[in-house]
Amino acid sequence: HIKSISAQFTKAAESTTQNQLTNVTDELGSIVQSFRALEDELKDKIKHLDRKTSETETLKELSDLSYMTLNADYLLLISLERALKLVNADAGSVMMLSRPDKESFTIKASIGQGEYAKKGMTTRFDDSIAKHTIINKAPLLVDNIENDPRFGRKSRVQYASKSFICMPLKTSNEMIGVVTISRQKSHMTFTQSDVEILTPLLSNTAYIYDNINMYQDMLELSRNLKSLRVISKTINSSLKGQEMAQEIFE
Repeated sequence: HIKSISAQFTKAAESTTQNQLTNVTDELGSIVQSFRALEDELKDKIKHLDRKTSETETLKELSDLSYMTLNADYLLLISLERALKLVNADAGSVMMLSRPDKESFTIKASIGQGEYAKKGMTTRFDDSIAKHTIINKAPLLVDNIENDPRFGRKSRVQYASKSFICMPLKTSNEMIGVVTISRQKSHMTFTQSDVEILTPLLSNTAYIYDNINMYQDMLELSRNLKSLRVISKTINSSLKGQEMAQEIFE
């Protein structure tokens, strides 16, 4: 009876974990091995579920924030904080492409990089590794920058880890910037799983950022049109000379 139970547990564990368990001649030992395999699988599932829950909560926070602020730079800072949290990183920056020439990046938000990446600093497009993300319109995942044939240079002092991610910020029409993610307190290597977790967050960030800028442009256009209407009305009024000039200047 114990032998039958052992065989059933082994079969169930292999089916659930998709792994081939090692042969154990002792039936009770085999049952224990099966339980341990199932326990490990359950832990992995719980960890994955926790990560998905955190991702969903972050997306909800970002969505709520979009109704509360029209400050595009603040939105980028909050998004960067959430991105670092999602992948257990502690250093990163958001760099936006200059418009309309797209010849440089300007840092709009930075965390954990000190004087090396202050808000407002600019970098020429051709001198930045981030250009590869813009050119390819896809995330750049680097295990070790010193061994990567695309770069082959030493890691910079602001990064303790030689591994990093460079994620694109893109709207439906164009690439508008990049988000770089790295680690200073850990040498763990970033994986494709980290890229997949960051993708929905930063896609939403780019969408909201673009909407805020379009809204601000509409407000400016509205103010300009209002001024032009006042000027037109003034020109066609009974005002003359100095009085008309003063009204137009205002």
